[in-house]
Amino acid sequence: MSQILRSQTIQQMHIFTAVIEAGSFTKAAERLGIAKSSVSKQVRLLEQHFGVRLLHRETRKLILTEEGRAILPHCNQINQSSMSAQQTIDQLKGSVEGDLRVSLPPMIAEKLIKTFLPDFLDRYPQLSINLNVSEEVTEIIKNNIDVALRVATTVDEQYVAKKIGAIHGAVYAAPSYLHEFGTPQTLADLESHNFLIWEKKSGKPVHLLPMLKDNFTELVKISGNITSNNIQMIKAATLQGMGLAVLSPFSIQNELENGLLLPVLASYKTVSLPIYAVHSQRLNLAPKIKLFLHHVRPHLDL
Repeated sequence: MSQILRSQTIQQMHIFTAVIEAGSFTKAAERLGIAKSSVSKQVRLLEQHFGVRLLHRETRKLILTEEGRAILPHCNQINQSSMSAQQTIDQLKGSVEGDLRVSLPPMIAEKLIKTFLPDFLDRYPQLSINLNVSEEVTEIIKNNIDVALRVATTVDEQYVAKKIGAIHGAVYAAPSYLHEFGTPQTLADLESHNFLIWEKKSGKPVHLLPMLKDNFTELVKISGNITSNNIQMIKAATLQGMGLAVLSPFSIQNELENGLLLPVLASYKTVSLPIYAVHSQRLNLAPKIKLFLHHVRPHLDL
């Protein structure tokens, strides 16, 4: 059975490589700046981890076993990858200072305030961030925006856009609504319920909601008496028991935990919407933008 290498094991592989390159435990310890006994212990722990002997320890020299020769290239590869990763981060950290202007919708802004920005700004104190928070698409060049995070299926071709995450959704309702109007049991039932609809452009007479289950998508015709371009307004109306709504679980975590909202047809999800990082620079992207995008990516699978 394959195993994920722990950080201790990776460190032991690094020490094992140093021993082979130096030709002895003593010289490896000098190069690494640690005690010889520690070097010997870490190699022994690595052998215990893999369940094989990697070295024959003779008086004047060390001889690799067959297993040691087999694992050495992998150790070298891990060391090289580690060095490359550190070099990448060092390059990203170069000249990271000043203001970073970020345009993003309220839903993502709330998420990043809770889970990302405090640690990020503590880590890079010379950097300050200006958040342009709006559901509307902000003109990047006109408003001097460094990077925009946009939930969209298409992006203006004059800009550089790269998918950096996705928002996943499902149907939810307040207990009071379900008590009064009943809980839908099938997709067909959704058509007779009142939906609170988030849309960026109003005026659509018919809305088709893609519902996904077991990699199969079915379109459901929905309608409702409230539409808004602001997802927070849709959430507030849902909490008031005014209808069903498609919401992202991350944005209603507290409400779900406290029973204020309940999932409807929980085995179904809606098709996810991509999140794009959008900027105007095609070449030589500023280090502060590169750094921001590198660190924010893991927080945008919503």
